[in-house]
Amino acid sequence: MAALRNKIDPASCELRGHGQRGCSSMSFSSYPAGRDRLRCPECGGQKKADARRCRACWRQSIRDRALSNYVVDPETGCWIWNSLDRHGYGTVRFEGSLHLAHRLMYERTIGPVPEGLDLDHLCRNRACANPDHLEPVTRKENVARGLMVGLRTHCKNGHPWIEENKIATGDGRHERCRICHREDSARRRKRSKS
Repeated sequence: MAALRNKIDPASCELRGHGQRGCSSMSFSSYPAGRDRLRCPECGGQKKADARRCRACWRQSIRDRALSNYVVDPETGCWIWNSLDRHGYGTVRFEGSLHLAHRLMYERTIGPVPEGLDLDHLCRNRACANPDHLEPVTRKENVARGLMVGLRTHCKNGHPWIEENKIATGDGRHERCRICHREDSARRRKRSKS
């Protein structure tokens, strides 16, 4: 059987292109000499000559990096996401599209979000992606909980929401995070200088 495998021409095989290791009817010994150097160091699969690893391992490393883009807050247990959208939610590019980090982490660790429900941050921190801090609730319940300002512990960028860190807005009816205000002001000054 092995002798037969070595004589199969890869171009004429009907099964070519199955799996990352090539045709399942061929053994690796039928490849040209020196092909052993083109093995992935992580899984042993085939890789391109100029690549460090095979495509599957490369995708896995991208996935691992995308899903580890957070810092754990030891005080609250929140997984604070590093890249935030303009509403303060963590975002991550995963498998070619942009996702909300908390939703992706929930789906990868717990399972799909039930249809018609939103994920509510029990910690009231939008930047948090810890699945233990998320609860599927109706949109109405989520909005009602969000309006209860007394439960708020962090601003949308993850800064502590304490009295010393709050300032009144220009109209005096709303409060804003002092750290976020300083960062925004510094950004505006820097833009106006250049």
